[in-house]
Amino acid sequence: MNEKLLLQAVDLFDTLEKWETFCELADNKQLIEHILNTPQTKDEWEAFNELASCKNKLKYLGFKKMRDAILYDTRNLHNPIWTVKTGTEAWDINWELKVGEKCFVIHFWGDCLHFELYNLNQSKLLDIIKCEERFQKISQVFREYCTLNGFDNGVLPRENQKNIVYTFNNQPVLINNSNELSWYAHRFPMELKEQLMKKVSALQSPELVELYKELLERC
Repeated sequence: MNEKLLLQAVDLFDTLEKWETFCELADNKQLIEHILNTPQTKDEWEAFNELASCKNKLKYLGFKKMRDAILYDTRNLHNPIWTVKTGTEAWDINWELKVGEKCFVIHFWGDCLHFELYNLNQSKLLDIIKCEERFQKISQVFREYCTLNGFDNGVLPRENQKNIVYTFNNQPVLINNSNELSWYAHRFPMELKEQLMKKVSALQSPELVELYKELLERC
């Protein structure tokens, strides 16, 4: 199915309820086929099977406008500190801060932000944040701006998926999963981009960057 047809298919789901129902059916199509005992040779089943197989492509198109807007802004801001990278999926976005081979990553994956570390001693970093008062500022900011579970419990922060609220068309929306957010992303890409970048920017303040860099150097 080409992109033009996929875009037409996305627009078929004009309510969140229709999209969520489709996602549930698409994720369980083999079970449904078994229950109905419907052979895939029937035209109706083949049509649904083809569309269900494209669920992730439809989800990709939902996030694509937001991702492209973030990349456009990144190219124009020329931020030399953070490098933005995307994965094969439009809902996979990474903001990387590197010191040598060591790396801090703020990672957006579909519905939530989480923090990743590469090529450094994670346990040492967690001990420093827990024991040295000035580094506790990191946890405070994470909790305040992103409802992220801070470094306090000995694990890397991850946004609390039960408390993720975005506002679309002046209405607050509690987001339950990435399928749901993709529906809003398709219809309100700029609103989602602004709200996501507000959270990311709070984690990239000059004060925090200096703390990140020191941690990278020490760990």
